[in-house]
Amino acid sequence: MKRPRRPPDDPWNALARFKNFWILDENRVPKIAADMDEWANFMQRDFEERSRVGNTETATMWVSTVFLGVDHNYRNDGPPILFETMVFSREKYPREFRGKIGWSREDFHTYRYATWDDALTGHNTTVRRIEKLEADALAGIKSGKTPATKGVVRDKGKDRQ
Repeated sequence: MKRPRRPPDDPWNALARFKNFWILDENRVPKIAADMDEWANFMQRDFEERSRVGNTETATMWVSTVFLGVDHNYRNDGPPILFETMVFSREKYPREFRGKIGWSREDFHTYRYATWDDALTGHNTTVRRIEKLEADALAGIKSGKTPATKGVVRDKGKDRQ
């Protein structure tokens, strides 16, 4: 359902321009929202369809890259930072928040980008890096040389380097 547009002098419209609320056009090119209603409609209606850059699960991790809709370049010293890759564990862990226990994923890394193409490249690079780490860890386990024991020689119950 589309909401009626706010008048141009509405304070929410000024807030949208001041805070740099962004949307993606049909070619996934970011542009500043004309007003708060345009931004809200995009985030509500088009967000899932046009904002997910990448969503990949590896053996142990989940990598998600999305369009944020808000400029995260708070220092204003470069291009707007509008995309984010986050790396989460695939396992959920119990966590306490405000006195209640809930389940959430552990998050490990965050990377941010200015363009869709940079975000896609960053997502794919992150996935490849994680898959390599997982493969190296598996190879280490199979060979008996995990990162913790790499280079350690077992000698009659004593460890020596």
